[in-house]
Amino acid sequence: MHWLANKIAAHGDSMKAGDIILAGSFTRPLWVYKGDTVHADYGPLGPSHAASSRTRKS
Repeated sequence: MHWLANKIAAHGDSMKAGDIILAGSFTRPLWVYKGDTVHADYGPLGPSHAASSRTRKS
């Protein structure tokens, strides 16, 4: 985050609380809500599994 903040500051921009940062994802962003479970299988890279138990504060 520190590197990114400095990099975009050099272009006159900034990060704000609540900004969403995707760090090199090769899948599309996906909103996850309380109680959702997400499973992704990346073949030779292996599977990923996450369960949400909190809601995002507005």
